[in-house]
Amino acid sequence: MQQGGIQPLVLHLTLLVPHRLLVLFSSRSNFIDPLYQHVMSTCSSIEVWRNLFLFPLAVLKQVAYCISNYDWHYFIYQVHLVQIMTTKLLLPSISVACLLLSQLRGVLKLSAMATTSPCVPPSPPPPPGTVSAAYVTCPNEEVARKLAKGLVEGKLAACVNIIPQIKSIYEWQGQIEEDSEVLMMLKTRTTKIPQVTQYVKTYHPYEVCEVISHPIQDGNPDYLSWVTTVVPE
Repeated sequence: MQQGGIQPLVLHLTLLVPHRLLVLFSSRSNFIDPLYQHVMSTCSSIEVWRNLFLFPLAVLKQVAYCISNYDWHYFIYQVHLVQIMTTKLLLPSISVACLLLSQLRGVLKLSAMATTSPCVPPSPPPPPGTVSAAYVTCPNEEVARKLAKGLVEGKLAACVNIIPQIKSIYEWQGQIEEDSEVLMMLKTRTTKIPQVTQYVKTYHPYEVCEVISHPIQDGNPDYLSWVTTVVPE
């Protein structure tokens, strides 16, 4: 469109969409910013027209609602109401409102294209065995929570699940013992297992604490990739 053809449309658009309405739009949708920049860059004298009319706030909210919710027929109806409520010689006709509507549709389409993320191929999953699951038993949940928090904060584990109320039956120093314990199940890189073991041995209250692990051969590729992202090599 030629520059001369844009000027009348900019004037009509600014009369219909004053600054207060633009502010309302900006909190509802992402298409008004490029529209506003286009208007303000097209006509340097538009500042005078932009502040000339302050429509009733209730009307502006109605217009903002119907545009942000794509109710185009109701939008034209609201424009007609605005025309009735203001000086008839200073507002565009309903045909110009339809032209404005088509411009808004175009801006919406361009905005949607600009904000659509390009297709990015997913990253390949880590090789089998890169991630391991490890298990640690604790005397109570308080100990388990402290260990879990330290492991995650120290980047030794991506996630720790705490499973309460497990029953452990084992032999210790020639006696059969039966205890209520808490089980920690953590996911980390296989290469981090020695560091995990050392950390647990340092802060665990047991004389001989349980730390066992096994490499994960298969699983959700996205989850396994996340583990390797959270836990550095």
